[in-house]
Amino acid sequence: QASEIAARMTVKLARLSYLLRDYAAAEAYSRESIAFGKQLPIRSPRDREFASEAPILLALSLARQGHLVDARLAIEPVLKLHGTLRAKGSDNLFQHRLMAAGLLAAALAWPTEAQPRLPEAGAILDGFPEERKRRRSTRVLREAIAQEQKRR
Repeated sequence: QASEIAARMTVKLARLSYLLRDYAAAEAYSRESIAFGKQLPIRSPRDREFASEAPILLALSLARQGHLVDARLAIEPVLKLHGTLRAKGSDNLFQHRLMAAGLLAAALAWPTEAQPRLPEAGAILDGFPEERKRRRSTRVLREAIAQEQKRR
């Protein structure tokens, strides 16, 4: 149980650090969360989805620091997981939000391939019910995607 609490707390710290644009801290907390997460059993699909948040934050942080190869290595398995879940018809909005975040990370990690990924990430979030679109986590992610689209 201690590892589970530590994994959840460090991923929250990673998220906050990333939002504060402290990418080195976000990277460190993401790595800690991943390490704690490796000590946990995967008991359900939800556990697997939760476990993918830290690698997404790691990839985002690495890409923002210019470490594109490492960011690609961090995000590839996540894209595969969430792509498979979406292909199977997942209706889990948390999983869809993680997929959108993963696509943003992939767009940053592969700048030349950002064009199809950013619109896809935005479309995922745009398809959410209105109540879910109003949530802060969705709004922040949608704004980050829109900002990246403007830069390109």
